[in-house]
Amino acid sequence: MRPRTRPPTVRDLPEQKPVRGPMTQTSKASVIVIWDRAGIGAMTDTCGPAAASWLSANGFAVGPIEMVASEWSDLSGALARAVANGQHLVTICGGVGLGVKDISPQVVEKMSDYAIPGLGELWRRESLKYSLSSYLSRSGGWVKDGALLLAIPGSAKAAVEYLGIVGDLLPLALKGLRFTHDHHSEAVEGHA
Repeated sequence: MRPRTRPPTVRDLPEQKPVRGPMTQTSKASVIVIWDRAGIGAMTDTCGPAAASWLSANGFAVGPIEMVASEWSDLSGALARAVANGQHLVTICGGVGLGVKDISPQVVEKMSDYAIPGLGELWRRESLKYSLSSYLSRSGGWVKDGALLLAIPGSAKAAVEYLGIVGDLLPLALKGLRFTHDHHSEAVEGHA
């Protein structure tokens, strides 16, 4: 009879090197800011430029920032345009809190093909070092037609922190989505 061994744990795995670095292909990214106060000119948006700057500094080709009101049709239209325009990463800033106008997760969930629950879990765990209110965040990640959709907080500071938390995962996720989406498209075309 063999002695019982414990199942392996994360501590037993070899140390993983981060995958962050130059993208092998340029990934296109867009930033959508959902925020009524900035959208009507009551405030100047700082979140969109901060997120775009982080993305650009990390190898993404970032298009113009789109400002939309906290309305279902406005956000769903902006998301549909971004995905139709071939964006690999769509970052939605704002609308992830508990307020009645915080609709980003509902809109993205309804429009997406599937969710990536681990991103929201990672953000909530890692952002605890910045704020206890991270447990109240409804930030998350989803996929639509091969594009990665990220719904993150609408403050410049939090947006940059959240992007930094998943920064090492983005190249890996986008590479996986490109492979899956390209091969699925080839299979569909081959059977047409």
